[in-house]
Amino acid sequence: MTHGNSKSHRALGSIGNNEEPSWVFRGKKMAGQLGNESATVFSAKVVGIDTHRSLLYVKGGIPGNIGGLLKIWDAFKKIDK
Repeated sequence: MTHGNSKSHRALGSIGNNEEPSWVFRGKKMAGQLGNESATVFSAKVVGIDTHRSLLYVKGGIPGNIGGLLKIWDAFKKIDK
């Protein structure tokens, strides 16, 4: 984080040539799309249900955007006692 790098520590470097060719080569290693997959969270506990406001209170971290769609179903894993 030294040697004069100003806010460019995670920025990509050179991605192509100069004027000729004026495009990026196919297959160039670059940042891709993240988060376009569904994720499953096990052992999430339902803490409360508010039927008047249609709210479901879940304890723990839930992946996804705020206001995103969330599917909830009964547990299908057996819990060892």
